[in-house]
Amino acid sequence: MAARSRQAALDEVQGTYWKQYKRIVDYCSELLRTNPWSSVTLKVQRSPDFEVEEQHNGLNNFCIFQRIYVCLAACKKSFLQCRRFIGLDGCFLKTPQGGQLLTVIGWDPNDQMLLIAYAIVESETKDTWKWFLRLLIDDFGAETIGRSTFMSNQQKGLLPTFNEVIPGVDHRFCVRHLYSNFRKKFSGLHLKQLMWGCAKATHWKEWEREMAVIRQINVEAHRHLNAIPPRFWSRSMFNFHSKCDTLVNNICESFNGAIIESREKPIVTMLEEIRVYLISRWAVNRERIQNFNGTVLPRIRKKIERRCRSVGEWRPYWSDAHTYEVVNGLTKFAIDLSAH
Repeated sequence: MAARSRQAALDEVQGTYWKQYKRIVDYCSELLRTNPWSSVTLKVQRSPDFEVEEQHNGLNNFCIFQRIYVCLAACKKSFLQCRRFIGLDGCFLKTPQGGQLLTVIGWDPNDQMLLIAYAIVESETKDTWKWFLRLLIDDFGAETIGRSTFMSNQQKGLLPTFNEVIPGVDHRFCVRHLYSNFRKKFSGLHLKQLMWGCAKATHWKEWEREMAVIRQINVEAHRHLNAIPPRFWSRSMFNFHSKCDTLVNNICESFNGAIIESREKPIVTMLEEIRVYLISRWAVNRERIQNFNGTVLPRIRKKIERRCRSVGEWRPYWSDAHTYEVVNGLTKFAIDLSAH
């Protein structure tokens, strides 16, 4: 009795789940009207009777909601000012109809999450990821998306999708998720620290040195990690432009945590709460930046200060023109400032 009363109250406030699917077309139209230059794509399954030219009341003329994709104009403009780093993630919807929420998250100039696009699909498969990424390419262009670095949690069907839709794109795995699989077979704090040492390596020699230590401790653990191509999880294969400061997909996890209550609500209510969350976040950021004095944003400034404290461990030796040799103990690197 209490559960039925609670559900009746929620239906009164949020609208019943099935009724909101009838309003999804109107919601898409209103979203486009109030947000010019946005992209909204709705995909439905039509009954066979829709193919009949002369329809009448005796036919089953219906559409079943399948997918919706949303990329707001403000998200498009914001991403063009950010680093070309994109996190992909999918999470379950806690509704009677089920489904998955797919998200594309970027990093803004202050190292905060930026929602680029989102979609509600029936399940997380190669077909849904392909549909999602192709719409993303339509919005930003193949050149922009192709030059980005993607990070994922090894979602189902994502690797073959990249090979088909964006061949050759930089793709990384979240190391936290890789470690969750690694520790099922190889536990222990020391192995964990060594694995993260490999992931954080910025040079291939450093990566080989860390892997050699793992091989001495546990041959099977070394074989397990060596089977994962370094370009998917180690910084040692990152180029200068795609290098990121973390190999953990925290930006996606942060967004999923922010909308955890919205994932339980009917579809239009959920979509609207995501939109309101975005505009509220932008409003707060605008207010903060108006009161900020300086050219380097707060989170970036903290990172620079932290790096400056450790820079004393390194000694530069000038070689020629823009070339230096930087030494820290037995570790040496050749640096060419002109080539960055």
